[in-house]
Amino acid sequence: MVKNFGSVNEETEFTFEYKMKKVRDLLKMTDLDIDKLENLPFQCQIYYTSLEGNKCVRVLSQQDSISHDRKELEREADVDLLGMNAV
Repeated sequence: MVKNFGSVNEETEFTFEYKMKKVRDLLKMTDLDIDKLENLPFQCQIYYTSLEGNKCVRVLSQQDSISHDRKELEREADVDLLGMNAV
């Protein structure tokens, strides 16, 4: 996904969602055992121009653990963030 913004500051908010491939597509992957999947890695690359005119890139890499416990996920959800994303 590529999203272009005009001027941004510390009050600028932007949300997005990751979507996994369909299970049938994951099952076709020979280098992935879906039954042993415990973490979901993801990465965001932000390209921007600094106030001094420098071209910059910021790379955020992270991985989150996977849970199949819906009640736990609902209890730990960031409701404010989810609400902002829904808007």
